[in-house]
Amino acid sequence: MTMTKDLRKTLIRFLSVMLAVLVFAAAFVPDAAVYADESEGEPPASGQPAEQEQPEESEPVEEPVVPKFKVVTVTGSIKYLKKDGEKVDLRKISKEKVGAYDTVQGGASDGKYVYYVLFNRNTDRFKVAKMDPSSGKLIKKTKFIMEGHGNDMTYVKDTDELVIVHYTKKPMYLTILDASTLKLKRSVRVSIPSKLKGATKKQLKKIKGFNAIAYNPDKKEFCAQIIGGSDQLMLDIDLKPIEYIVPDKIYDNTNQGIFASGEDLIRAESAGGTTKFKRSNIFTIYDWETGKLKKIANMKPGYEVENMFKIGKKYYAIFYTSYYQVKYRKVIRTEKVRISKKKVKYKKKIKVPYKVKYEQKYKEEVLQDDGTYKTVTKTRTAYKTKYKTKTKKVKDYKYKTVKKVEYVKYYSLMRSNYIGKLSF
Repeated sequence: MTMTKDLRKTLIRFLSVMLAVLVFAAAFVPDAAVYADESEGEPPASGQPAEQEQPEESEPVEEPVVPKFKVVTVTGSIKYLKKDGEKVDLRKISKEKVGAYDTVQGGASDGKYVYYVLFNRNTDRFKVAKMDPSSGKLIKKTKFIMEGHGNDMTYVKDTDELVIVHYTKKPMYLTILDASTLKLKRSVRVSIPSKLKGATKKQLKKIKGFNAIAYNPDKKEFCAQIIGGSDQLMLDIDLKPIEYIVPDKIYDNTNQGIFASGEDLIRAESAGGTTKFKRSNIFTIYDWETGKLKKIANMKPGYEVENMFKIGKKYYAIFYTSYYQVKYRKVIRTEKVRISKKKVKYKKKIKVPYKVKYEQKYKEEVLQDDGTYKTVTKTRTAYKTKYKTKTKKVKDYKYKTVKKVEYVKYYSLMRSNYIGKLSF
């Protein structure tokens, strides 16, 4: 089909207009795009390049620096407190029998006296006692009984109080005693918030109680070790949660008591794990603020460590042990002893049994003609055995009855609790 002259002119005019529109767009759209980006933030200040004012380039936020510690392992030693050459046994000086309040759990010191929990494993209850380590004598013991295990305690210098964790029966409670009198002052149930620094909601929901407690007088804070692991709930002076800390945990020995000293939190751990320290007590030292492990004190295998405290500049701990002690009891037996060398004839009285016949009466219900029953007394022949003594001549040895004393060996369960001074 041949294109007409007018149609050709119209097409050329249309293409010219479209070309002009494209040239115009290429010249002005980039500037418009830059202007649109700049309009979203503040306009650039005069005399400064626009790129320095881009809102994306804000100042970087400084994250807190977590100190790194090189874990040091040392070998420690224990020197037990003695009196008259014998180890001071806290059960004995507390006048508690084995099977009663015979096992020490929590322990603490005010720098002069030692305080300790006396646990009764049969009732799951405890008492608290106070002793003088310089004389090895008991100062005071509570008459009242508290519920639970009493796994750990700490001394609060600011208020002259003892704070005790129950661990069992009342795991969420902390009981406070007056250190001077050992009188009960109050019992506080720790309230867990829905949100807390360092904790997830799942971690907070899992808090079911505490098995250890330590007060840091420098920080004016408590550390409560959570049941089921080594996680720590940090509390203020009023026993209110302020932070949640997950410490390093590289050894799985059994957690016992904890103790605060300056920038350190020291955890006493008894044998029973799966690592190279599984047969030994160890003391693991952590940074109070971060929970980072700093030092491990490996002690030689021995008694089970229960707690830790400080007297002066020296660290101490109380150790528990149970064992069987060999004892002897006096038993008197009777015995027949032959006193003649040859058989001799002598009269011997013997009892000879014989039967005696007699009539025995008894009652029986008899059916009558009218269909009723009547009780009738009847008799029957019965026999009973009787004995008569006869004298008989026999030929035998002569004997006499004598008493014989014997000492019989037996094993008695013993439980002892000793105070040891630590070096590491």
